[in-house]
Amino acid sequence: MDFSKKAVDVLSELRGRGLTVEQALNEMRGMKLGLINVVKALRAVEGMGLRDAVDLMDSRGDSKEF
Repeated sequence: MDFSKKAVDVLSELRGRGLTVEQALNEMRGMKLGLINVVKALRAVEGMGLRDAVDLMDSRGDSKEF
């Protein structure tokens, strides 16, 4: 299974339902997608730069739960 694509699909779907980025990330916790894949999804779906995506994940303090 391509967890990178799955992370993009999940984030896109959650954002499409009107969730904020933070709410979407809360929903994605525990899905075992992998931190790198979630960062890739933030870049693809939100257009974030690498540094911004990493900083966002770092600021949350729950990176190990992805």
